[in-house]
Amino acid sequence: MKSTFVVFSIFILATSAAAAPREGKLEGGFYLFAESCGEDGKALNCKMTFELKGAAAKTMYDNMRVKAKNDICTEGPVKDDGNGLRCYKRSESRYECDFGYQFSKRKFMISDVSC
Repeated sequence: MKSTFVVFSIFILATSAAAAPREGKLEGGFYLFAESCGEDGKALNCKMTFELKGAAAKTMYDNMRVKAKNDICTEGPVKDDGNGLRCYKRSESRYECDFGYQFSKRKFMISDVSC
C-alpha cells in the first residue's frame, strides 16, 4: 500500500510539471445582449456571453478534442464541444472562442454570438 502511494505521488509530481498550464493575459470581453437579458440585464433567460481572443483562444482551439468543421458563417474551421464552447480559427494567427452562461439554469451553454 505504501509503495503504491509513493509511485502515485511520483507520477503526480512528474505529470503536473509537464502539464503545467501556460499563463497569459486574457483578451476578449463579455456581453449582456438585450435580446436575452432585456434592457436592465435581469430578464429570466438572461445569458452572459463571453468571447476569448488571442493566445487563450488559440490554446483552447488547439486543445479541444473534437474535429474542426468548416463554418459557413466565418468561412473557416470551427470546433464545437457540444456544451456551448465554440472556437474559430479565423486565420493562421487569429483565433476566437465564445460561450455563454445562463443565470436561471446555472449552466454554461452556447453564447448569443451570431454571424
